[in-house]
Amino acid sequence: MKMKYGYLLIICPIFLGSVFKVNAQLNPEKTKYAERKINFNIPNGMYANEMLRKDFGNGSFPVGRGFAAIEDSTYKITFKKGEKVSNTGAAVQVEIPPADTYTLQYRIKYDSDFQEGLHGKQFGFDIGVGYDGGRGAEARANGNGGSVRIQFDAHGEIISNQLYVYYCEMTGAFGNNPGNQHYTMERGKWNTIRMTVTMQSSATASDGRIEVWCNGIKQIDVMNMHFVNLESGRKITRLAFESFPGGGGAVPLYDNHLFVDDVHWWQGR
Repeated sequence: MKMKYGYLLIICPIFLGSVFKVNAQLNPEKTKYAERKINFNIPNGMYANEMLRKDFGNGSFPVGRGFAAIEDSTYKITFKKGEKVSNTGAAVQVEIPPADTYTLQYRIKYDSDFQEGLHGKQFGFDIGVGYDGGRGAEARANGNGGSVRIQFDAHGEIISNQLYVYYCEMTGAFGNNPGNQHYTMERGKWNTIRMTVTMQSSATASDGRIEVWCNGIKQIDVMNMHFVNLESGRKITRLAFESFPGGGGAVPLYDNHLFVDDVHWWQGR
Protein backbone atom coordinates (compact mmCIF):
# COMPACT_ATOMS: atom_id res chain seq x y z
CA MET A 1 0.00 0.00 0.00
CA LYS A 2 2.76 2.44 0.82
CA MET A 3 4.46 1.78 -2.48
CA LYS A 4 1.21 2.42 -4.34
CA TYR A 5 0.72 5.87 -2.76
CA GLY A 6 4.36 6.72 -3.34
CA TYR A 7 3.94 5.93 -7.02
CA LEU A 8 0.94 8.21 -7.25
CA LEU A 9 2.83 11.05 -5.59
CA ILE A 10 5.54 10.75 -8.21
CA ILE A 11 3.17 10.63 -11.17
CA CYS A 12 0.93 13.56 -10.15
CA PRO A 13 3.64 16.29 -10.21
CA ILE A 14 4.80 15.05 -13.61
CA PHE A 15 1.25 15.20 -14.96
CA LEU A 16 0.59 18.64 -13.52
CA GLY A 17 3.86 19.91 -14.87
CA SER A 18 2.88 18.68 -18.34
CA VAL A 19 -0.45 20.52 -18.11
CA PHE A 20 1.25 23.78 -17.13
CA LYS A 21 3.67 23.43 -20.02
CA VAL A 22 0.88 22.86 -22.55
CA ASN A 23 -1.09 25.83 -21.21
CA ALA A 24 1.97 28.06 -21.54
CA GLN A 25 2.34 27.04 -25.16
CA LEU A 26 -1.33 27.56 -25.97
CA ASN A 27 -1.45 30.91 -24.13
CA PRO A 28 1.89 32.62 -24.67
CA GLU A 29 2.58 35.51 -22.32
CA LYS A 30 1.56 38.89 -23.73
CA THR A 31 3.99 41.73 -23.17
CA LYS A 32 2.88 45.34 -23.58
CA TYR A 33 5.75 47.76 -24.07
CA ALA A 34 5.38 51.42 -23.12
CA GLU A 35 8.68 51.97 -24.92
CA ARG A 36 10.40 49.74 -27.43
CA LYS A 37 12.98 50.07 -30.21
CA ILE A 38 13.28 47.46 -32.96
CA ASN A 39 16.09 47.41 -35.53
CA PHE A 40 15.36 44.09 -37.33
CA ASN A 41 18.98 42.91 -37.15
CA ILE A 42 18.10 39.28 -37.82
CA PRO A 43 18.81 36.93 -40.75
CA ASN A 44 17.00 37.37 -44.07
CA GLY A 45 13.77 35.47 -44.50
CA MET A 46 10.08 35.47 -43.73
CA TYR A 47 9.04 37.54 -40.70
CA ALA A 48 6.73 35.13 -38.89
CA ASN A 49 4.40 35.67 -35.94
CA GLU A 50 6.98 34.23 -33.55
CA MET A 51 9.47 36.94 -34.56
CA LEU A 52 6.74 39.57 -34.39
CA ARG A 53 5.84 38.69 -30.81
CA LYS A 54 9.50 38.54 -29.78
CA ASP A 55 10.10 42.04 -31.16
CA PHE A 56 6.79 43.77 -30.43
CA GLY A 57 5.62 41.81 -27.39
CA ASN A 58 2.25 40.68 -28.77
CA GLY A 59 0.05 40.62 -31.86
CA SER A 60 -0.21 38.44 -34.95
CA PHE A 61 -0.69 38.92 -38.68
CA PRO A 62 -4.27 38.37 -39.86
CA VAL A 63 -4.75 35.86 -42.66
CA GLY A 64 -3.75 37.53 -45.93
CA ARG A 65 -2.00 40.45 -44.21
CA GLY A 66 1.39 38.96 -43.38
CA PHE A 67 3.53 39.61 -46.45
CA ALA A 68 6.52 40.76 -44.39
CA ALA A 69 10.13 39.66 -44.54
CA ILE A 70 13.59 40.65 -43.37
CA GLU A 71 15.97 41.82 -46.08
CA ASP A 72 19.41 43.23 -45.23
CA SER A 73 18.36 44.02 -41.64
CA THR A 74 15.22 45.91 -42.71
CA TYR A 75 11.52 45.05 -42.52
CA LYS A 76 10.22 44.54 -46.07
CA ILE A 77 6.51 44.77 -46.90
CA THR A 78 5.19 43.44 -50.21
CA PHE A 79 2.12 44.76 -51.99
CA LYS A 80 1.18 41.72 -54.07
CA LYS A 81 0.49 41.94 -57.79
CA GLY A 82 -3.23 42.15 -58.53
CA GLU A 83 -4.31 42.51 -54.88
CA LYS A 84 -5.74 45.38 -52.85
CA VAL A 85 -6.87 45.59 -49.22
CA SER A 86 -6.64 41.83 -48.55
CA ASN A 87 -4.10 39.15 -49.53
CA THR A 88 -1.44 41.83 -49.58
CA GLY A 89 0.70 44.04 -47.35
CA ALA A 90 1.48 43.52 -43.68
CA ALA A 91 -0.77 44.62 -40.83
CA VAL A 92 -0.71 44.02 -37.11
CA GLN A 93 -2.15 45.84 -34.11
CA VAL A 94 0.11 45.73 -31.07
CA GLU A 95 -1.33 46.33 -27.61
CA ILE A 96 0.52 48.95 -25.56
CA PRO A 97 -0.13 50.28 -22.03
CA PRO A 98 -2.95 52.86 -22.28
CA ALA A 99 -1.67 56.43 -22.10
CA ASP A 100 -2.59 60.02 -23.00
CA THR A 101 0.39 60.65 -25.29
CA TYR A 102 2.52 58.39 -27.46
CA THR A 103 5.23 59.03 -30.04
CA LEU A 104 6.14 56.69 -32.89
CA GLN A 105 9.32 57.11 -34.94
CA TYR A 106 10.56 54.96 -37.82
CA ARG A 107 12.54 55.08 -41.05
CA ILE A 108 10.75 54.22 -44.29
CA LYS A 109 11.70 53.86 -47.95
CA TYR A 110 9.43 53.21 -50.91
CA ASP A 111 11.12 51.18 -53.64
CA SER A 112 12.52 53.18 -56.56
CA ASP A 113 9.99 51.56 -58.93
CA PHE A 114 7.02 51.87 -56.57
CA GLN A 115 4.00 52.03 -58.87
CA GLU A 116 2.29 55.33 -59.62
CA GLY A 117 -1.33 55.44 -58.49
CA LEU A 118 -0.95 53.18 -55.47
CA HIS A 119 -2.74 54.39 -52.36
CA GLY A 120 -2.77 52.98 -48.86
CA LYS A 121 -2.01 53.22 -45.18
CA GLN A 122 1.08 53.78 -43.09
CA PHE A 123 1.58 53.42 -39.36
CA GLY A 124 0.09 55.12 -36.31
CA PHE A 125 -2.01 54.46 -33.20
CA ASP A 126 -5.43 53.18 -32.14
CA ILE A 127 -7.52 55.11 -29.64
CA GLY A 128 -9.92 53.41 -27.22
CA VAL A 129 -11.59 50.47 -28.97
CA GLY A 130 -9.85 51.48 -32.22
CA TYR A 131 -12.17 52.19 -35.14
CA ASP A 132 -10.91 51.85 -38.74
CA GLY A 133 -11.86 49.96 -41.91
CA GLY A 134 -14.85 52.07 -42.97
CA ARG A 135 -16.36 52.23 -39.46
CA GLY A 136 -16.80 56.00 -39.38
CA ALA A 137 -20.47 55.75 -38.39
CA GLU A 138 -19.52 53.69 -35.32
CA ALA A 139 -16.81 56.16 -34.33
CA ARG A 140 -19.39 58.97 -34.40
CA ALA A 141 -22.24 57.07 -32.77
CA ASN A 142 -20.28 55.36 -30.00
CA GLY A 143 -17.65 58.00 -29.27
CA ASN A 144 -15.38 55.48 -27.55
CA GLY A 145 -12.50 55.09 -29.98
CA GLY A 146 -10.74 55.92 -33.20
CA SER A 147 -7.36 55.72 -34.89
CA VAL A 148 -4.62 57.96 -36.25
CA ARG A 149 -2.58 56.75 -39.22
CA ILE A 150 -0.90 58.19 -42.31
CA GLN A 151 -2.28 57.76 -45.81
CA PHE A 152 0.12 57.63 -48.74
CA ASP A 153 -0.56 58.26 -52.44
CA ALA A 154 2.01 57.64 -55.17
CA HIS A 155 1.86 60.56 -57.64
CA GLY A 156 4.43 61.05 -60.38
CA GLU A 157 7.89 61.06 -58.84
CA ILE A 158 6.75 61.63 -55.27
CA ILE A 159 4.85 59.91 -52.47
CA SER A 160 2.27 62.26 -50.95
CA ASN A 161 1.35 61.76 -47.29
CA GLN A 162 -1.54 63.00 -45.14
CA LEU A 163 -3.44 62.07 -42.00
CA TYR A 164 -6.05 59.31 -42.02
CA VAL A 165 -8.07 59.63 -38.82
CA TYR A 166 -11.18 58.05 -37.33
CA TYR A 167 -12.73 60.12 -34.51
CA CYS A 168 -16.09 61.14 -33.08
CA GLU A 169 -16.41 64.32 -35.18
CA MET A 170 -15.38 62.78 -38.51
CA THR A 171 -17.57 62.75 -41.59
CA GLY A 172 -18.30 59.83 -43.91
CA ALA A 173 -17.38 56.16 -43.56
CA PHE A 174 -13.63 56.35 -44.08
CA GLY A 175 -10.74 58.17 -42.43
CA ASN A 176 -10.59 61.98 -42.59
CA ASN A 177 -7.66 64.37 -42.99
CA PRO A 178 -8.31 66.98 -40.28
CA GLY A 179 -6.34 70.12 -41.02
CA ASN A 180 -5.89 69.13 -44.69
CA GLN A 181 -2.10 69.14 -44.41
CA HIS A 182 0.29 67.14 -46.60
CA TYR A 183 3.97 66.38 -47.14
CA THR A 184 5.93 64.47 -49.77
CA MET A 185 8.89 62.14 -50.06
CA GLU A 186 10.87 60.65 -52.93
CA ARG A 187 10.95 57.02 -53.96
CA GLY A 188 14.14 55.09 -53.33
CA LYS A 189 15.25 57.29 -50.41
CA TRP A 190 15.09 56.73 -46.66
CA ASN A 191 12.90 59.11 -44.67
CA THR A 192 12.51 59.40 -40.90
CA ILE A 193 8.90 59.85 -39.76
CA ARG A 194 7.90 60.87 -36.26
CA MET A 195 4.28 61.06 -35.08
CA THR A 196 3.08 62.30 -31.70
CA VAL A 197 -0.57 61.87 -30.73
CA THR A 198 -1.83 63.69 -27.63
CA MET A 199 -5.29 62.84 -26.35
CA GLN A 200 -7.81 65.47 -25.29
CA SER A 201 -7.74 66.33 -21.57
CA SER A 202 -11.34 65.20 -20.90
CA ALA A 203 -14.22 63.56 -22.73
CA THR A 204 -15.74 66.96 -23.52
CA ALA A 205 -12.55 68.88 -24.30
CA SER A 206 -11.32 69.70 -27.81
CA ASP A 207 -7.62 70.04 -27.07
CA GLY A 208 -6.16 66.87 -28.59
CA ARG A 209 -3.26 67.17 -31.00
CA ILE A 210 -1.57 65.29 -33.87
CA GLU A 211 1.97 66.18 -34.95
CA VAL A 212 4.06 64.63 -37.72
CA TRP A 213 7.69 65.31 -38.64
CA CYS A 214 9.48 64.14 -41.78
CA ASN A 215 13.29 64.17 -41.60
CA GLY A 216 13.22 66.47 -38.57
CA ILE A 217 10.89 69.07 -40.09
CA LYS A 218 7.38 69.39 -38.70
CA GLN A 219 4.98 68.89 -41.61
CA ILE A 220 1.64 68.35 -39.86
CA ASP A 221 0.30 69.99 -36.71
CA VAL A 222 -3.42 69.63 -36.03
CA MET A 223 -4.71 71.04 -32.75
CA ASN A 224 -8.13 71.25 -31.10
CA MET A 225 -8.91 67.60 -31.80
CA HIS A 226 -11.94 66.02 -30.14
CA PHE A 227 -11.21 62.32 -30.62
CA VAL A 228 -13.87 60.69 -28.40
CA ASN A 229 -17.01 61.52 -26.41
CA LEU A 230 -16.58 58.95 -23.64
CA GLU A 231 -13.95 58.87 -20.92
CA SER A 232 -13.64 55.09 -21.37
CA GLY A 233 -12.19 55.66 -24.85
CA ARG A 234 -9.84 58.52 -23.95
CA LYS A 235 -6.55 56.61 -24.12
CA ILE A 236 -4.15 55.47 -26.82
CA THR A 237 -4.30 51.67 -26.64
CA ARG A 238 -2.52 50.07 -29.61
CA LEU A 239 0.26 50.59 -32.11
CA ALA A 240 -1.17 50.28 -35.62
CA PHE A 241 1.81 48.76 -37.41
CA GLU A 242 0.17 48.18 -40.75
CA SER A 243 0.70 49.08 -44.38
CA PHE A 244 -1.28 47.82 -47.36
CA PRO A 245 -2.73 49.17 -50.64
CA GLY A 246 -6.20 50.54 -49.97
CA GLY A 247 -9.34 50.33 -52.02
CA GLY A 248 -9.13 53.83 -53.44
CA GLY A 249 -5.94 53.44 -55.47
CA ALA A 250 -4.68 51.51 -58.46
CA VAL A 251 -4.34 47.73 -58.56
CA PRO A 252 -0.64 46.74 -58.32
CA LEU A 253 0.57 45.59 -61.72
CA TYR A 254 3.59 43.89 -60.15
CA ASP A 255 4.89 43.21 -56.65
CA ASN A 256 5.71 46.54 -54.97
CA HIS A 257 7.89 46.92 -51.89
CA LEU A 258 8.50 49.33 -49.06
CA PHE A 259 11.14 49.04 -46.36
CA VAL A 260 11.02 50.00 -42.68
CA ASP A 261 13.72 50.18 -40.02
CA ASP A 262 14.48 51.53 -36.53
CA VAL A 263 10.90 51.42 -35.24
CA HIS A 264 10.69 53.17 -31.87
CA TRP A 265 7.65 54.11 -29.79
CA TRP A 266 7.40 55.62 -26.33
CA GLN A 267 4.97 57.30 -23.95
CA GLY A 268 5.09 61.08 -24.11
CA ARG A 269 6.52 63.47 -26.65
